[in-house]
Amino acid sequence: MDQEAIFETINNRRRRYEKDTLEKVEFLKEDTELLSRWKMFIENTLEINLSFEQVIVNVVNFIGGPFESIVYEEEFFLAWDKSEGKWR
Repeated sequence: MDQEAIFETINNRRRRYEKDTLEKVEFLKEDTELLSRWKMFIENTLEINLSFEQVIVNVVNFIGGPFESIVYEEEFFLAWDKSEGKWR
């Protein structure tokens, strides 16, 4: 289900994806403009202390398994274990 949802999101937005797409997402944590925007967002909207780097790491961990299955055209059968923050 998660694999299908990610695939549909990519297709609906007409985005290209490649094997290195997750590496590009990880690189976003070094983008000073995005970091600045994130800081303003959490200060003005969320009012919590959550690092932009941790958000990117969590996103990559969550979509990584299903996304790689899409790239390599394989089925993905694992379920997300929210208590451990990983696919099982």
